[in-house]
Order: sequence, then C-alpha cells, then structure tokens
Amino acid sequence: MEKERDYIFTYKFIETDAFRTKNRILSESARDDLDFYLMIGRGKLIDDTGGLKIIRCDIGGSRGKDDRDIVFAAYNCPRIRTHLFYLLVKYPVSVIENMSQEQKSELRTLKKKVDKYVHRKYGE
Repeated sequence: MEKERDYIFTYKFIETDAFRTKNRILSESARDDLDFYLMIGRGKLIDDTGGLKIIRCDIGGSRGKDDRDIVFAAYNCPRIRTHLFYLLVKYPVSVIENMSQEQKSELRTLKKKVDKYVHRKYGE
C-alpha cells in the first residue's frame, strides 16, 4: 500500500519601495513569470551578500533589451508553512556582475535587516 503525505504551503511575495520604483515597472505577465520562477527555485546566489540571490527578468516583453536582474531574499518558514520572497531591487543586466565590494557590503547590510525583520515577524 502506498502512503502519501500532502502539504500546503503559501508563497508570499513582498516588494520593497526600491523594487517598485527603481527603473521600469514589471508588466503583469513578466510579474507572473517572475513569481513562477521563484516558486520553482530559480535564482543564482550573489557572492559576498549574505545569501541574496538574483534572477533575470524580461520586464518589457522584448527579450534582452529590457532585461533586469532582480535581487531577492528567500525564506522558508515551516512553522507557518510559507515561502517568503523579499523582492529588494532590480538592476539593469550586468550591474550585479560588476559590483564593487562596497556595493556588495550595502546589499549584505540590507540582507541582515531583512533577516532580522523576518525572524521578528515570523519567528524563523
């Protein structure tokens, strides 16, 4: 006899002001794609930022021309059965690849603030 276990998790996407206002706004279809790719675990770790990740997103519908790198923090909160994604900021492609250590330090500081907030609010 087979045994199954079902779990239901919520996915929560939290946008910072910097994410919403920096550069161009994401179209609805681009936002749907971004959410889907985050839910299936896409994203690449950014070195020396305390665990932040990036994912490339086509925000305007014309492949390549309007691509942006989205910086985000991901958290799994099993106690409340929620996956949290903090969408922090979006940059034109290649900005992340050419970041100075000082810029990475700023991102690291931001990550620590978000970590602290998540721990305080969700106990994770």
